[in-house]
Amino acid sequence: MTPSEKKQIGSLNATLEKEITIRLVENGHAMGRAMAAFCDALTSLAPKIGVRREWDDQRPLPLIELTDSIGYGGVPEGTEFKPFVELLAAVGTPSAKVPEVVGDRLASVAAPASMTLYVSSMCPHCPQMFRQIYPLCLANERLKLTVVDGPAFPETAGADRVKSLPTLILDDRFRWTATVDLAELVEIIVDRNPAELGVASLKGMIQDGNAYGLSEMMLTAKTVFPAFVDLLTHAEFSVRLGAMAAMEEVAERNMSVAGQAAAPLVERFEELDDQVKGDALYVIGLCGNQEASSFLASVARATENNELREAAEDALEALASRRVE
Repeated sequence: MTPSEKKQIGSLNATLEKEITIRLVENGHAMGRAMAAFCDALTSLAPKIGVRREWDDQRPLPLIELTDSIGYGGVPEGTEFKPFVELLAAVGTPSAKVPEVVGDRLASVAAPASMTLYVSSMCPHCPQMFRQIYPLCLANERLKLTVVDGPAFPETAGADRVKSLPTLILDDRFRWTATVDLAELVEIIVDRNPAELGVASLKGMIQDGNAYGLSEMMLTAKTVFPAFVDLLTHAEFSVRLGAMAAMEEVAERNMSVAGQAAAPLVERFEELDDQVKGDALYVIGLCGNQEASSFLASVARATENNELREAAEDALEALASRRVE
């Protein structure tokens, strides 16, 4: 940190109304070391700020998580340093101020929203968009924001087709570059069809321990959301487990809705690795129909993997017992 930045951190510590704890989640990425060094310097200059370090090699990026709804991927420096400090100050105050242009609309957000904001420490316009968005997430934790230093994570920025900064992406579907109309952003978040939510938003519900809320949304909509099938076949077991719990709730209360998950799972079955296949077989047995029964029987006959054979046979038994009932 520069002397000026150190002074800003010291001033922040003096003005914080309460002690706060942030999380540094590392995943083995080289940038994690620089982020750890930044957090060490931050806490040494601001004793009211604590850092809890965690390891999660399933995370796509190392993150400095300032709240449950806001994470920062990279080292906040250059033009991004001051807004980062302002965000820390906002976290350390009793309540967040919602921009007047948003009014009461923010309270109407029922479905989760996943936003990714790509920035750069050299970008003169990035701080403005950062400052516009983070108060929304402080006021309503259904809104999740991940700020990513694009130059520090070029693979991630490339995968998201980011060509200029700042770029804001909502639910993998909507994007704004250079500027964002805050009222428009909130209107889109409020008015979205839950069935069109992206994987990131649904995954966020699972990771927040809200699998029941996800099942309620699908039951209300009377449909299995397309992105939900991606959770049932997700590489992370914890995500699949939460999705299966949601699927069990749906199946218990409305089998006609639950049955919509069977065909997509059958369709992508051969693309899955064996561990994921076992979980997919369980779900097919949970919510499938006679057509799914034929598929399960074929898996049981053809597979040379004993565990998969047992999983297919168990799923067949589950289907058979449900028909008896």
